[in-house]
Amino acid sequence: MGKWEMFIIRLVLAVGIAILIGRFFLQGHSFWWTLLLAGVLLGLAYLQEFFRLRDRRGNP
Repeated sequence: MGKWEMFIIRLVLAVGIAILIGRFFLQGHSFWWTLLLAGVLLGLAYLQEFFRLRDRRGNP
């Protein structure tokens, strides 16, 4: 799977999860809070991949 396909999948999942979290916990907040939360979730996905690949290569 290519990098663009992974980005699109992660983006869709981040937006979907951010909408759910926003509906449950951020009631009354604006659309921008949901987008910010989606950006944070997307960033965390890439950060997790970075650490997973770093550990697989044997770096401390």
